[in-house]
Amino acid sequence: PIFTQIGENIFFKTAPPSNRAMAALLMIAIGASGYALNNAAALAQVEVAVWALVYVLCVSTDMLVVKKVVTNVKLKPWGYVYYNNLIALALYPGWAMLTGEAKRLIKEPAFSRLTLPPTAFAVFASCAIGLGISYFGLNTRRALSATAFTVLGAACKFLSILINTLCWRHHAPPAAIPWLCVSLAGSIVYQQAISSSKQSTCKEPKSQQPTKKKKIHPLPLVSVFPNNSTNGHVTDDLSSGGEVRPSV
Repeated sequence: PIFTQIGENIFFKTAPPSNRAMAALLMIAIGASGYALNNAAALAQVEVAVWALVYVLCVSTDMLVVKKVVTNVKLKPWGYVYYNNLIALALYPGWAMLTGEAKRLIKEPAFSRLTLPPTAFAVFASCAIGLGISYFGLNTRRALSATAFTVLGAACKFLSILINTLCWRHHAPPAAIPWLCVSLAGSIVYQQAISSSKQSTCKEPKSQQPTKKKKIHPLPLVSVFPNNSTNGHVTDDLSSGGEVRPSV
């Protein structure tokens, strides 16, 4: 998330985060570094380290680009789902030819196994989950900043890593779990920091609030000069056209 925050400050010209929010981003970075160091045997391989670096750069770039798109392209909530999937569908043929999947689909019947209940259920579940990710993911990106969405994604990794640790053999050692908790705590602190900053900006100082102006009602013009008809009393002079004139 800290790389996404730097990208937002440079390309989107956003205000720098508060000290508390920056400290939370550093907590997430420290937790991720500690988690990676407990997998030092895997990171010692050059290929693994390169792909890890490429992944970090791609995720940061993806967060910034998608945030720019959902901010500038005004669509309805389901419009972002169609937009996302149509782009993926347009790019699919090229990737299918590069990976060799197109040749495999030509040789093998593509829909022959969909008649099997396990295969049909897996395809249906994959489509339903993908639809949910497209809808909620893109609309959440529109509502949150790129950094906040990255922090949300980092917090959600806790559940996937926990399931991986409990169900499969290839997972991080137990010593890496406390570092994961540090990142999760940093995510919570960041959410509280941006929430408090939004509340403080919404409160307008009393000195800047507009004051109500008192309405001044005009008074009728009166004559203060005595004349023969009033015997020296002060009378309303509206009958004379609103002018104050002395009596002769």
